[in-house]
Amino acid sequence: KTKELANHTVLIRKNGERAVLEDSASPILAPDGSILGVVFVFRDVTEKRRIQQELIRLEKMSLLRNLAGGAAHDLNNLLASIENYHFLIRTYKNDPEKIEALLSRVENLIQRATQISRRLLDLSKGAPLVREAIDLKSLLNEVIDLVFLGTPIKVSLNIPDDIMRLEGDIAQLTEVFQNILINARDVLGSEGKVMIEAENAGDFVKISITDNGPGIPPEILPRIFEPFFTTKPTGTGLGLAIVQSIVEHHGGRIEVFSKPGVGTTFVLYLPATKREVEEREIPPLSLEELIHQKKILVVDDDPDIREGLKEIFSIFGASVETAATGDEAFTKFQDALAGDSPFDLVITDFTMPGKLSGVDLAKALKETKGDVKIIGTSGYIMSGLRHEEYEGYFDALLPKPYTIETLQETLLKVLSK
Repeated sequence: KTKELANHTVLIRKNGERAVLEDSASPILAPDGSILGVVFVFRDVTEKRRIQQELIRLEKMSLLRNLAGGAAHDLNNLLASIENYHFLIRTYKNDPEKIEALLSRVENLIQRATQISRRLLDLSKGAPLVREAIDLKSLLNEVIDLVFLGTPIKVSLNIPDDIMRLEGDIAQLTEVFQNILINARDVLGSEGKVMIEAENAGDFVKISITDNGPGIPPEILPRIFEPFFTTKPTGTGLGLAIVQSIVEHHGGRIEVFSKPGVGTTFVLYLPATKREVEEREIPPLSLEELIHQKKILVVDDDPDIREGLKEIFSIFGASVETAATGDEAFTKFQDALAGDSPFDLVITDFTMPGKLSGVDLAKALKETKGDVKIIGTSGYIMSGLRHEEYEGYFDALLPKPYTIETLQETLLKVLSK
């Protein structure tokens, strides 16, 4: 039989030029069927590969245009709504009840904008990946309770006792299961059923999520992971794109099988570990007790973020100073240390003008005073910087945009150590 040989073969000519080759071997047969020899065929496919790479580049550019256009559309709608509510709040300034209701709506809009921003960062693989051992059954039970509460849909969970723990970012994996199960919930009626099964598969846990919904039409199936592709009237088309990105970012893979009129099955292979799940300690003190009389340095090139955090921390009785650059922050830190009034906590952005980035600043601060607590914040995690490289410099990471609740949780985690 004809055999295709090694892929990605490169021929280096005497003049140093490189040619990409495709090669194959075919038998030379005698009339009686016996093999007389073998003929090897080498084809120069350099131009063909160049065209393929150009097509891939154009496809990526098209994807970026879709991402930018879709995100701008959704965010502009949210900003327009926030501006409208801002006008109404000023108009009803003497009506506390209406102001409270309007502020609640603004808060919801900000949370929606935050979700879009975080999802886009996850899609670009910019979000930091924090790996820990995760109990799959507990995680799924929490997501099931959240997604199917109050619905008639029947959910069966078949997780064997010997299943290995997942190894990954619990926040990101929670979003994976939420998106898949929300999609199932939205297409299932009163007779809807969802079955979730898991089994160990080498270094992975194989998780199958099956519903008895209408299924996915064959012509749509190849596009379901495409960003901003959706069949829902109010959908953003980011859900399954995020699912695929997170799964692959974890080193896993996802498959989907569907038959119209029968149902759909999503199969996930996620990295596993035999490590035990870490017990989460409850902080012994409240946020007010932890921050009160603490000296905090806020470092960010955005003046609104600096002044906003300064006022929030001051409410809880902290002493707060700010800096617009890493260089300015390092000088203030050294001066405070020399004056025998060191900072207890530093909250720094990653990307700032000047010689010292947030990561460089954290390294310099830890070398100067090893026990200082440092929280890194960023709306964009720099590419190529792995989470392992943060360890030893940052005590916690706080991706922007974050809610006040998330900020409080991070402060409690860091300051209660």
